Amino acid sequence: MNPSALFAAAAALAFAGAASAETVAITNAHIFTGGSEIASGTVVMENGRIAAVGADVRAPAGARVIDAGGKPVTPGLVDPDTTLLVEEVGGVRETNDQSTGNERLSAAFDVQYAVNPDSIWRERAIMAGVTRAITTPASGATSASRRLIFAGQGVTVQLGASGDPVTRTHVVMVLDLGEAGAANAGGSRSATIEMLKARWRKPGPIRATAPDTSTARAVRSSCRARTWKP
Repeated sequence: MNPSALFAAAAALAFAGAASAETVAITNAHIFTGGSEIASGTVVMENGRIAAVGADVRAPAGARVIDAGGKPVTPGLVDPDTTLLVEEVGGVRETNDQSTGNERLSAAFDVQYAVNPDSIWRERAIMAGVTRAITTPASGATSASRRLIFAGQGVTVQLGASGDPVTRTHVVMVLDLGEAGAANAGGSRSATIEMLKARWRKPGPIRATAPDTSTARAVRSSCRARTWKP
């Protein structure tokens, strides 16, 4: 698939959600719905939601019309495992919040407080057709002295909407079970599994973290105001 073609069509879909009161029609599009393919059709969006899709669909009167020129139009793509919005420049450690070398933070490490809504990669991801993602801690990226198999917790983010991109917290727990996990356990993958089993055998219940609250959202907002804003 031509990347530039996907860019033009998918980006139009992603940005359409921002104009929630507007009716938009993408015409002359090669449509992939996820379950079927329409060689030439129209997608109509009203109030930020898809209202109609098909080969015989016509643009409503007064709608903003985008001619896709035969380029592909797909549903928004989802990146299920990424450091998007918590990592900026790979070679500049100060801009990256996807991991920690702190021995006191294991499963409790939570990337939600470092999500940067103004990340330079947000718009680029949208232009590539990605509209949602699961942002996770980077496994295997901790300090050499860290001997913990849990990398931490991840969040779901929505890239096309304005404001706080975090839509759900505590959605995944990341563990180092590959080569990095083996190194953390002393050099063996078997040792990694034994460490995990020992963790579950510790006395006391394993309590799930409470769902996201207004307090957590306020903390995230405060952290960003201090971290990312001038």
